[in-house]
Amino acid sequence: MSVASLWAKTKTKAVQTKQMVNVKLGRAEETVDNTFEEERAKFNDHYTKLKKLREDGRRVVKALTELSAAQMALFEDFLTLYPQDATAHANVTKGREASSSAEAARMVFEQNMTKDFIDPLTVYNGQFEELKKRMDVRSTRKIDMDRYKFDLKNHQAKNNPKAGVTEEKFQKAAHSYDLLNTELRNDMPALYEDRGSFLEPLYSVYTKSLYQYYEASQISMQMASQMVREVSPGSLSSKLRVITPDANSWAYQGGTGNERGSGPDHPSATGSESGYSPSNNYAPSSPPPNESVLPPSHMTGTVMGVCDFDWILSRIDISIYFKVPPPATT
Repeated sequence: MSVASLWAKTKTKAVQTKQMVNVKLGRAEETVDNTFEEERAKFNDHYTKLKKLREDGRRVVKALTELSAAQMALFEDFLTLYPQDATAHANVTKGREASSSAEAARMVFEQNMTKDFIDPLTVYNGQFEELKKRMDVRSTRKIDMDRYKFDLKNHQAKNNPKAGVTEEKFQKAAHSYDLLNTELRNDMPALYEDRGSFLEPLYSVYTKSLYQYYEASQISMQMASQMVREVSPGSLSSKLRVITPDANSWAYQGGTGNERGSGPDHPSATGSESGYSPSNNYAPSSPPPNESVLPPSHMTGTVMGVCDFDWILSRIDISIYFKVPPPATT
């Protein structure tokens, strides 16, 4: 771009900005076409919904992709956890094969949606983008027409000899504006009214593709589900724990006294303060029947002297070491 053309463009932009300021300040009139504005509002609303339709279509494709990946991963998790010689391992293998078939159906769905839904919708929406560009051109032409009209009135009021040239510019700008304005007033409703003939096959593509995907997935998973039809989900709620109960666990008896009080020697299990009855004022309490007098370390073969002192202290009633005087009598 030459310096002269750049300067002319900058100058035009400046006078257009001046015209917009004069309109804002109420110094100049603005051409208003109410019919055009009504059609533009409808146009913008319809275009916003079409863009959302395209994005939601992409979301469905993405969601099914993530779902399929998660399903495959879950079958792999089961395979890594099941013993390979277990009957259920073969069942899970069949389930993974069914999930692979469902993934193949999903890939077909994605291809159909991309080729016959998203791509045509993108092309169709391109018409809206083109009309928006033409609306911008119309806005510029309207500003030029209005500023020439404004200048013409001023020149005519002052008998300015430039009035003749300005009038020619005004007539040219008005003609250019009218042609494009009329075109847009025809194209916007035509595009809006065309929505039915476009959306019907688009909807057909979506529903048929989705049905084919679910149908193929249902057939695959139905074969896998037949292998576990005798397994009752209710068995999960009645599944018993296989580890040592808390009330019998050595993790909760003895120690420093800060452990959770649910072991066999805790008052909640024995019903007494210590669980034992002291034989005298200074001796450790006796163990319950059938319980070894040795701490757990000795019962597991640990060398004498490496004792579990927490275990020993738990079996001593320390209250007997403190003499509490009887209450005073009056």
